[in-house]
Amino acid sequence: AKRAVPSPSKVVSVSAGASHNVALTKQGSVFTWGSSYTAPEITDAVCIAAGTNYSLALRSSGQLFAWGKGGPTNIPAEATNIVGMAA
Repeated sequence: AKRAVPSPSKVVSVSAGASHNVALTKQGSVFTWGSSYTAPEITDAVCIAAGTNYSLALRSSGQLFAWGKGGPTNIPAEATNIVGMAA
């Protein structure tokens, strides 16, 4: 289901893929629009990035989420305590 960015959320970061976009609010919520790559319900993100057909969100816990053209993407269990990322 599509979600609108609630007002008065402050968008602090936007990243663009080939045919979709992802936004991060000051509160840590992630929103997407464009192609039908629906973001998982994340409310504690600190960083986002978009690639050609995928998006990434880094949670405050250091857990990385990836999703896109093929649906959710498996992140190796060893990928923990991540402090930054780029697509």
